[in-house]
Amino acid sequence: MSKSDGKYDDDEDEYVSEGKFSESKAMDDKTSDFPQIDIVCVEIEPVRSGLKDPFDLKITFTLDRDVVAAFWRIKFLVDSADKRVYTVLGETSIEDYPDGESDMFFAVDTIDVSNIPKSTLANAALLIAEFVEMEKKLQV
Repeated sequence: MSKSDGKYDDDEDEYVSEGKFSESKAMDDKTSDFPQIDIVCVEIEPVRSGLKDPFDLKITFTLDRDVVAAFWRIKFLVDSADKRVYTVLGETSIEDYPDGESDMFFAVDTIDVSNIPKSTLANAALLIAEFVEMEKKLQV
């Protein structure tokens, strides 16, 4: 897959999507054997910082069953009228998560926006935390 077709390739650090997001398609892609994950709390420190400043992310969540060999992938998304630019910030280490409440921690020194045009950066941006279990993904 390439960046030009708007699809994500796990071997690439980023991709650009030029299509519209379909929530119904995203719901169809989820499988019933994926664990139920409920977010209890999201903390980002410091609360106010620039893109070039370090930050820490902590997510407290609950699972409805034990999950073996899972991790979190953190992405930065800048959304404009004609395209979406994703940058993968990193991943947590692979862990086994027990049924019930758990925490994840992620830290980054800076968000590299050198590949994103300044005009695009003026638009809406999101931080995406994606829970990955055995190549199944759930964005929260």
